[in-house]
Amino acid sequence: IGASFKLFAGTPKDLPPVLFELGLEIDLVFRLAIGVELSIVSLALLRPAIGWRLLALQYVIFLGLLVQLQASGAESCGCMGSSVTLTPLNMMAIDGVLLALLLLSKPWQRALTSCGPGWLAPAAVLLFMAFPWVYIDAGSATPAPAPAETGDQAPAAVTEKPRYVVLEPEERVRSEEHTSE
Repeated sequence: IGASFKLFAGTPKDLPPVLFELGLEIDLVFRLAIGVELSIVSLALLRPAIGWRLLALQYVIFLGLLVQLQASGAESCGCMGSSVTLTPLNMMAIDGVLLALLLLSKPWQRALTSCGPGWLAPAAVLLFMAFPWVYIDAGSATPAPAPAETGDQAPAAVTEKPRYVVLEPEERVRSEEHTSE
């Protein structure tokens, strides 16, 4: 659910601050985070013997990030993008209960059967890893408003308008300092 909120209404600024320190372009991290979350869900559904382990690991990582956010005094975890505000403590409760329920079901003691043909799970992973790039990029070209009908004006052109812009103020400051020398 969180990946869907981030994909359809979120921006990279919704990610936990620790992800900004990875040394990677934050837009790449944003898209990878969404793709990985969606892929893990597809594996949990299609290949539960593998997927439950990844799902449990994902919850442990989420809980670690949430503890860090709570300790830093963050007001929102950003788990659901900017459209839904949840405190880190509330999200810890949700993720903690979900992890506990997953582990209480003792999936390691069950014969978990796969769903669908063998090619479906890898195809779903590829699809969900690619989807954030396709969806976010597809939303960047929007038609400009049409001019008022006043005769022989040309039709409105397509204006490139990104869904969000990632600003790098540190980069700009370094660039300005370098050019002023």
